Amino acid sequence: MEVFKIKNLVLIVLAVFLFSCTEEYEIKTENFESLLVVEATLTDELKVQEIKLSKTYRLESDEPTEVNNAQVVIETDEGIEYSFSQANPGVYRSNEVFAAQAGINYTLRVTLSDGAIYTSTQEVLPPLSEIESLSTSFEMIDGKQGIQVYVNGNNGGSDATYFKYDYEETYKIVVPYYSGLDLILTNVSGNGTSYELELVPKPEDVKTCYSTKKSTDIIQTSLIDSQNNSVTQFPVRFIDVEDSTIRERYSILVRQNVQSVEAYNFYKILKELGTIDNIFANNQPGFIQGNITSISNAEENVIGFFQVTSVSTKRIFFDYSDFGIQQPQYFFDCNFQEDVDYNDNTGLDGDRNDFNFIYTILTNGSYSYFDGQFPIYTFVGVQCGDCTSFSSTAIPEFWED
Repeated sequence: MEVFKIKNLVLIVLAVFLFSCTEEYEIKTENFESLLVVEATLTDELKVQEIKLSKTYRLESDEPTEVNNAQVVIETDEGIEYSFSQANPGVYRSNEVFAAQAGINYTLRVTLSDGAIYTSTQEVLPPLSEIESLSTSFEMIDGKQGIQVYVNGNNGGSDATYFKYDYEETYKIVVPYYSGLDLILTNVSGNGTSYELELVPKPEDVKTCYSTKKSTDIIQTSLIDSQNNSVTQFPVRFIDVEDSTIRERYSILVRQNVQSVEAYNFYKILKELGTIDNIFANNQPGFIQGNITSISNAEENVIGFFQVTSVSTKRIFFDYSDFGIQQPQYFFDCNFQEDVDYNDNTGLDGDRNDFNFIYTILTNGSYSYFDGQFPIYTFVGVQCGDCTSFSSTAIPEFWED
């Protein structure tokens, strides 16, 4: 979940001071309060459900503090309990697959290793609502040209009113300077003072890869002020015309979560606090009250919201050519090293020692072989010749060319 990247919400007012100063200051936390952070969403999808536990951390720290060895249970008002086990640091997954059901109240209970107990209010599955379609349009927004992705819903007569969206975008990558050959070091001795080179076929095709990124923004809408009973042409993702993710083929999976009014308002406030423009607002609360409280200490604050949500998803594919635009630039600037001479083994002539250079770049993997025969070679930056340097050749099961 993206919303808890704010390091310490209690200290958000500190940002006002920091942004208003022109002199450099070392960022330090004062009056730090370590609070439990709970990221918990139970869905109506039949799957292993997941809950994350951590603690707020100091502004000068780079990493959150995961909460380990906790007991995590979701209870129903019918007396059924779903237990969770720790899968990774701070990550707890249900011991069985299950899905939230309509008309049942669910409660989250967390017991920490020190015995502290936390519980949520009872939450019920909101009404169902389906994503009917995703659509795209080439538009100018805020002075930038790009592709706008819209979601269209179908409430089907339900009372679903509050919606939160996230998306997962997957895109194809084709390196622009590819060779089916590798230049490898052989007969190496003396820590590279002596070696030979051999051109061999690459063990796998590393020309084409696929990468996936998840959204990090809080994207919400409601039908409170709408004359329609369904979400219509709601923008969920704008892709700049120069964005490299649409250089080849692109796909986006949009996920719609129907929220309760309480969950909607919690995330709405959290989004406002996370917006730079609102850091300067005078009416900022010091703490966002969720629906999780401490049983052990009534005065203790807890950050987070246990929400139960109904989910609908939809995926589309498109290419940049579908919109009549130019192919965007590649993800990286492609640097070449040309006329690199294996026989040049000295720097006394005033230029680089190519013999040492070849050994270095083939050892650290910063460049890929592109062209040439012994003893003269051309190399290209590894990201431009081998997509596995930053992505994966595994083709997603859903992929369509």
